[in-house]
Amino acid sequence: MTAAPYLEAAQQAPTSADRVLAAQVIGDVQRPDFYAPLLDLLADEAVPVRQAALEAATQVRHPRLLPAVIGNLRPAATRTAALNTLLAYGPAVLPAIAAALDNHTGHRTGEVRRLVRLCGQIGGSTAIDLLRQHWQHPDSDIQEEILITLNRGGYQATAADRPPLRHILQQQADYAAVLLAAQRDVGPDESTAMLQGALQSEVDRVRQRLIYLLALLYDGQAIQRAGTQLFQKQAGAQALALEMLDITLANEEKTLVLPLLEPDLTAGERLQRLPEAQQPPRESREAWLAEMISNGTGMWAERWLQA
Repeated sequence: MTAAPYLEAAQQAPTSADRVLAAQVIGDVQRPDFYAPLLDLLADEAVPVRQAALEAATQVRHPRLLPAVIGNLRPAATRTAALNTLLAYGPAVLPAIAAALDNHTGHRTGEVRRLVRLCGQIGGSTAIDLLRQHWQHPDSDIQEEILITLNRGGYQATAADRPPLRHILQQQADYAAVLLAAQRDVGPDESTAMLQGALQSEVDRVRQRLIYLLALLYDGQAIQRAGTQLFQKQAGAQALALEMLDITLANEEKTLVLPLLEPDLTAGERLQRLPEAQQPPRESREAWLAEMISNGTGMWAERWLQA
C-alpha cells in the first residue's frame, strides 16, 4: 500500500521506459488483486509498454484483464505476446472465447479465428465441447477454423455429432452447387475472368471443408490423406483417393460429395453429376451479378467475391 502511489506515478509517467518498469513491477509482485493498473498499460500507445503489460498479465492472470489482452491480438506487434498470455491463462480463458464465438464482444473475424486455434492448443474436453457447440457458426471463416482445429486435435464424431455434421455437409454441398451454377451461367470471357477466379477459389475452399467434415465423420487420418492426394496433380494418387472415398462413404454422402471432390472437372460437369434436385436453375449473367452484389440471401458474404 505504501508503494502504490509511487507505482501509480510510474504508470502515468511521460517516458515509456518508466511505464514499462511499472508493468514489470506489477508482474513481479504477482498479486491478482493488484491488476487494475494493467488495464491502462495494456492499452498504452507505446508497443513496448503493451508488451511488458502482457508479460505482467501472464503472471497476474486476473479474469478482468482478458478483454484487454484479447484486444492486443489485433495489432501485429503485440499479437504473439497476447497469444502467449492467453495460453498461460489455460482453461480460464475459455469463457472469453465462448463470448467471442457468440459475437458478444465485437471482435473481428481474424481475432476470433486465432482464439479458436488457441482453444485447440488449450485442449481438454471443455475446449472440445466449446468448439462442437459452434461448428455451425454463421461466419464461414470461423466455421472453417473450428473444423480445422478439431481435425488437428484428432477429434472423431460421436453418434450425437453425426446428424449436425451431416447437415453441415449438405449445406456446404448446396453452397458449392450454387457457386458452380454461377460459374456456368456467368460464362468465361475477358470481362468475367476475375469473377470466375473468385468463384473457383470459393469452390476450392468448399471442397476442402468437405474433407474436414468427412475427416470428423470417418477415419480422420485416412480421409485427410485422401484429401491431400485429391488436391495433388498426380493421376495415380487421385485415383487411389477416389477409390478409398468410394469404399468408405455411405451412399448418400457419395452422391453428395464425390462429384465435387473429383479432380479436373469443369463447373458444368460437376453440376451434371450432382442429383437433379440439387442443381440450381439457370439464370442470366445479370441476375447472378445482381444477387452477388445485393447479397440478399446472405450467401455471398465472402469479401473478395463481393469485391
